[in-house]
Amino acid sequence: MLPPDEQAFADAFHRRFFKQWNTYARRWMGVRIVKYPQDLFLYHDLIYQNKPDIIIESGAYLGGGSIFFASMCDLVGHGHVLSVDRRDLPGRPAHPRLTYIIGRTTAVDTQARIRDLVKDKTVMVVLDSDHRSAHVKRELTHYGPMVTPGQFLVVEDTMLGTVIPWKYSPDSPAIAVQWYLARHPEFEVVPLEDRYLVSMAPGGWLRRKT
Repeated sequence: MLPPDEQAFADAFHRRFFKQWNTYARRWMGVRIVKYPQDLFLYHDLIYQNKPDIIIESGAYLGGGSIFFASMCDLVGHGHVLSVDRRDLPGRPAHPRLTYIIGRTTAVDTQARIRDLVKDKTVMVVLDSDHRSAHVKRELTHYGPMVTPGQFLVVEDTMLGTVIPWKYSPDSPAIAVQWYLARHPEFEVVPLEDRYLVSMAPGGWLRRKT
């Protein structure tokens, strides 16, 4: 954690950065991506260091994050991405290391299919679909147990309703993170956001210890 005065500076910079970042289209390999460049560096580092067999992404949207994760798996020569979304949007990018699963992220049939695919694999999870805390709690309950020791469970957009105002404020994924951590001591918070001052997931980089 940053000292309070430095955190205040970082939060002010974050709000200005968000305004600028949100003004322009962001793309990875030509596909719109809704992630900060700082977080992409952090994801690269985690994937390179930990080399998960499977990366589960909830919330594919246009596929920018999905193709980024698949690209990272390609670079390290290991891993596969399961990107889950309730909508089957046309034009999402294809990749040999990427599988789209169409369905509600917390639906029974979706969960059954994913559990079958990740059996006996090392698993990293990124939650980036509906950001309201009630939904994030449900996703954490379903996907948290799939994360294997040493791998990360990342809850995106915890800055919404905290650092960055949004239409559902004061609700935030951060509320769900605190709720989950209070019940699951096998996870610890790693403040990776401090490396680059701003992140879409402050307090949401969770590592499974056991």
